[in-house]
Amino acid sequence: MNNSELINTLSKRLGMRKEDVSQYVSTMVSIISRQLADNNEVPIANIGTLEVKKRQERLSVNPVSGKRFMVPSKSVVSLKPFPSTKEKIQEKN
Repeated sequence: MNNSELINTLSKRLGMRKEDVSQYVSTMVSIISRQLADNNEVPIANIGTLEVKKRQERLSVNPVSGKRFMVPSKSVVSLKPFPSTKEKIQEKN
């Protein structure tokens, strides 16, 4: 689902104008992004917790040339799903 599909779906379910829903979604994403930038966890009801994890520097190999190089450390956003979310995903598989 992309952003416009999300906005369309929310607009229909909530009976609101797309412009208003778009502003709410944009504000929500902005708040979540700010919290993650400040290294705060963000729990999302019935889904899980978004958190920032630090990936360590590592050695990698270019498969074409065989040349080794270092991949620098970086921060990534990770979703730690609630047990109920894991169960729903497993039921679908």
